[in-house]
Amino acid sequence: MDDLRQILESAGIPCDSLEALHWSCKETVYGINSHDADPMETWRELCRLSVESHHWPVITDNIETLDRLNEQIDSSQPSAFSPEQQRDWAWVKELPEDWREWVFRGEKMSFESWLEAQEKELPLEEEFMGEWTDNAAIQTQPCIARAEECLILLFPVESFWHIPALLRYGNWNDCPSPDVHVAALRYWNDHYGAQLLSMTFDTMELTVKRPPKTKDEAIELAKQHFYFCGDTAPDGFLNLASQLKDSTVWTFWWD
Repeated sequence: MDDLRQILESAGIPCDSLEALHWSCKETVYGINSHDADPMETWRELCRLSVESHHWPVITDNIETLDRLNEQIDSSQPSAFSPEQQRDWAWVKELPEDWREWVFRGEKMSFESWLEAQEKELPLEEEFMGEWTDNAAIQTQPCIARAEECLILLFPVESFWHIPALLRYGNWNDCPSPDVHVAALRYWNDHYGAQLLSMTFDTMELTVKRPPKTKDEAIELAKQHFYFCGDTAPDGFLNLASQLKDSTVWTFWWD
């Protein structure tokens, strides 16, 4: 931690609150309170330092969220289940003990192929299409910036799209499994310059450098968002597309 502290302090980032989180994973994740500083500005500076620090920053909101994220890690590996459950529940055998296996699966996965499989299983129905809205309100400010309390987590990962794997994030309700998160974040980084900004136990936000600029591009992206997180389109698929055009922040929420 001393090396990390020195790097942050050299960049002018206050480190008096820097501490290791006691999480159920072998890798050490650090937390830092943003105090009165703008969490977005601190996040950007930490991103700039990530190559040197070997840690990627993610903003979250409060201590309860930290507990919920740790519960996800703790309860999403085979050893968390009884011998009887491991024997009788076939899906438990699909859970790797080491989070790097989720990374490996995600790096091998084609996100485009995964999307095609989802569309075959759940084709878009005409009544769900909704309407395109010209001059729709687009999102340029993340929801996490409005949180009363902000914490910044520092994850020791090679690429930020590995973070959902470390957290074993997903595999509940309609939230995709960790390997899908890895594949999706990597794909969106390649195609749109998207970067992981914030996470809570049921939300995720990305900042986007190259958002879609045309209607057709926005419609294609809306399809990806819908199959990744159906709750993004409560007012119809085309309405979602109109909001994604030129949007520099993407928010996902799983009920």
